[in-house]
Amino acid sequence: MTKVIWITGASEGIGAALVHEFAKAGHSIILSARREDLLKSVAQNANLDESRSLILPLDLSQLTDIGIFINKIKNKFGRLDILMLNAGISQKGRAEATLESVERNIMEVNYFSNVRLAKAVLPLMQAQGGGQIAVVSSIIGKFGSPFLSTYAASKHAVVGFFESLRYETEAQHIDILIVTPGFIKTNIAKKAITEDGSLFNEDSKAQQNGTPPERVAKAILQALTARKKHIYVGGLETWTPHFKFFFPSLFYWIWKKMHRL
Repeated sequence: MTKVIWITGASEGIGAALVHEFAKAGHSIILSARREDLLKSVAQNANLDESRSLILPLDLSQLTDIGIFINKIKNKFGRLDILMLNAGISQKGRAEATLESVERNIMEVNYFSNVRLAKAVLPLMQAQGGGQIAVVSSIIGKFGSPFLSTYAASKHAVVGFFESLRYETEAQHIDILIVTPGFIKTNIAKKAITEDGSLFNEDSKAQQNGTPPERVAKAILQALTARKKHIYVGGLETWTPHFKFFFPSLFYWIWKKMHRL
């Protein structure tokens, strides 16, 4: 069955890989990110014609008038089967030095925008008899990490909200999938923001050697098809939350040593 899927952060990385994967499966896709030119390029590369695609540029740090986007989706496709909340920003800096404005921006993009979008699509999904919401968290949403304090907080918040929301929407046939990636080969580390909000602009070896985003996209599509509630995607690092649970003292010692603290 052909589905209508709204993907945020669709201009690169996991988001662009998701567009390609869903397009290959024959679905119709709404692409959202800040840069319209990149979204059009992704849609073209995925062989999505105008009948199967809708470009909705948006800035998650200034998300207003979501109803306008919902109406455009309804007018174009008449329904929305899957909301794929993928967009986000990372951080690199000491907690004590990070400006409150930077902390609020990270929380706005990684947490509040996802909550707003999810709540905005619920009435549409309820009216059509069901749907699916998938949100990309992180293994850092399972434990804290130095120099990632607000990023970790935002991902913890995402997990807490969407796990809670799941209980409230199951009876309405609205399923929620939480995706917990490890190190993925994207530019998220390079595009992280520092204590004062400037661009970090340095790549991470862990990201460079990470799991290809195409593999993540395939895993997400399979999980949505199977209507799973939670998946980990990545390499051995995805076992870290389990290791912390069973061996907390050893975990803290190793984690400090890894970060030279």
